[in-house]
Amino acid sequence: MPAAIREWPAWPEFTAPDAKTVLAENGADALRQSWIKVCQELQAVTDEIVERRNKIIPIFDTAQILAEGFSDAQQVKIKRVGSFICRATISESETNILYEDMSRYVADNKQSIQAWPKDSPSMLIFPFLGLGPHIDAGSICRWADAAYRKVYEDVFQGRLDTRDSFDIGVRKNADPALYQAMAQWSVLRIFQGWTALTPTAPREGTIMPPKNKDVDVMDPHTWTLDDKTGWFPGTFKTQSQRLSRASHPHLRLEECLVPVPKVNAGDTVWWHCDVCHAVDTEHLGKVNAAVAFIGSCPTTPVNTDYVKRQLAATLEGRSPPDYALGGEADLDERKLKGYAGLEGLSSEARKAFRFQAS
Repeated sequence: MPAAIREWPAWPEFTAPDAKTVLAENGADALRQSWIKVCQELQAVTDEIVERRNKIIPIFDTAQILAEGFSDAQQVKIKRVGSFICRATISESETNILYEDMSRYVADNKQSIQAWPKDSPSMLIFPFLGLGPHIDAGSICRWADAAYRKVYEDVFQGRLDTRDSFDIGVRKNADPALYQAMAQWSVLRIFQGWTALTPTAPREGTIMPPKNKDVDVMDPHTWTLDDKTGWFPGTFKTQSQRLSRASHPHLRLEECLVPVPKVNAGDTVWWHCDVCHAVDTEHLGKVNAAVAFIGSCPTTPVNTDYVKRQLAATLEGRSPPDYALGGEADLDERKLKGYAGLEGLSSEARKAFRFQAS
């Protein structure tokens, strides 16, 4: 029999000494000054969001973008706001057919496909859930992973004017799944996004991309660095980065979480991977608000490797790696009624799945 292993496994941890490493890399004074500067700039940005509400989100025509690309002025808007909408990415008639097909497929396999909440389902359990204000792509790993810390180095060291949130040169090496859990994806999505399968409007279950008036709390000068623990507000290893009025008062979430403008079936909504977002807590519309989550994933070594593993899982009817629950909890789609297989995929879909490279 093999001997017992007495060494502690190389599981990732983040402790007080690790937090002190972050302080040492950037300097406590630089972090403090950067914090004050960020909060001051946030004040101006949040004031504008409060005034303009969802009118601050730019809207583009997909056909024009595909034909001409984004103009310099449009790119400036996208980089400044971090979110945008593209109209008619898929024609409304085609989207209606896709939604009807999906609805029928789900209804025919109601006993097999999990949904949440069970009493009044609003989500099909293909991805994991994330409803309250949060930022995806990991939480504590933004500090614990050395490559991920580099992504925010300019912020930590007070160089806000030189920061480029859209430069993937460093981000492509970050590990958002350092602490593996259902809320941690390994894939790099520069833009998260969803495609509207039905018309959706504010207070009808849309995404909400971003009142504490306590003067002391809102004054960044009154905050102090905690170098005694490895604790970060709203940060838990197995979850996305949680945000709340208590943990992040300067975001003014009550005022700045604004609903996406009305979208039609076939429109797409996009937001940068560092943008705070949530799902509306109420639905006052007369029809379902259905969307398909489809992010924008650049070609990086990590993503290329993932797509290979995703294809292998899909061919076997299994959930892709980032969505796998494990064991009998995983759904074998090949056993579902109406499963059509992959033979009918378009050339574009086969390219996205990387059939040619398999």
